[in-house]
Amino acid sequence: MRRIGIPAGFVFLMLWATTLLADEIPFNFYRSTISLPEMGDFTNYVVKADYRQVSFLPPRDSTVMCDRKLRNVKVNLPNYQGYFSLQWTTNDPAILAGDRRDDLMQYVQYRYPNATIRDPGGSITGAGWAPAFTIEQATVYHTKLTTKMLFFALPDGVLEVSMTSPSASFPSTIRTFTTFLAYLHNEPIPTKTIAAKQ
Repeated sequence: MRRIGIPAGFVFLMLWATTLLADEIPFNFYRSTISLPEMGDFTNYVVKADYRQVSFLPPRDSTVMCDRKLRNVKVNLPNYQGYFSLQWTTNDPAILAGDRRDDLMQYVQYRYPNATIRDPGGSITGAGWAPAFTIEQATVYHTKLTTKMLFFALPDGVLEVSMTSPSASFPSTIRTFTTFLAYLHNEPIPTKTIAAKQ
């Protein structure tokens, strides 16, 4: 397990960044039905925030919940396989720069202080390349959970996309997550949409 000390100032800034009032930044959640060739109809979800729109297709039979106050979307997989999480934060996107990898590692270590954290480099997604970490942690029930977490830059923050599942089923669940990431998109809100709101 890689342990890195976190400067007190760093922790304070991260706490301050993630506790801003949600009302200060609009967070809108939509869904629609789209049809994919040879795959049929899927429910497409879109979150519009920070002048960006993030869209994704959850796996079939999963349950999607949105907490606008916490700026979080959670996708619960069927049969207790685990869940996906999309968390919008106001952390400085500069932390995703290549020369800030140690700072990003410190942040992940702060979030999961008693976990084993592995740095696999990054992952290719429908929204482009993203730095990624694999996190293994024990539970109070003497079981193990594995989380794969990716980070995407937003104009004024960072989007954290993760998958958590029992470690025993992680190899199969990660395949579902890989498909999910392939249909994840992070793009500017069309100019016409912004103009209409104004």
